[in-house]
Amino acid sequence: MPNREQTIRDLLKNPDNFVRFAGRIRKTVIGSFEHDLIIRPQVTQAEIRERTLKSYELFIMMRVELHYSTQKALDVLPTALRSELDGTPWKPSKPDRGWAAGRISA
Repeated sequence: MPNREQTIRDLLKNPDNFVRFAGRIRKTVIGSFEHDLIIRPQVTQAEIRERTLKSYELFIMMRVELHYSTQKALDVLPTALRSELDGTPWKPSKPDRGWAAGRISA
C-alpha cells in the first residue's frame, strides 16, 4: 500500500506520469471555475492556488487511503473537487483493493 511520500516519489520518478498528473490537475482546476465564472467573473491567484492544492490533496487521499489507481483518481478528481467547493464533503466509493480482491472463483 503506497504512502503519501511514495505516491509523490512515484509521480516524480516518471516524467510522463508527472506531466499527465500536472495537466489533469490544471484541467480540473480550470473546469472548476466554469460554473463559478457565471456568478462571479473575477478569479484571483489565491483561488487558483487554493483549488490546485485541494485537488492535489484529494488526489493523494484517493491514492493512499482509498487505493485508487492513478488513472481512477484523476478521473474522479473533478467530481470530488466540485463537491468540496460546493460545501458538500465528497463521499468516495468504497476503497479499491485491486482486481484480485474482487476475483470470482469458479
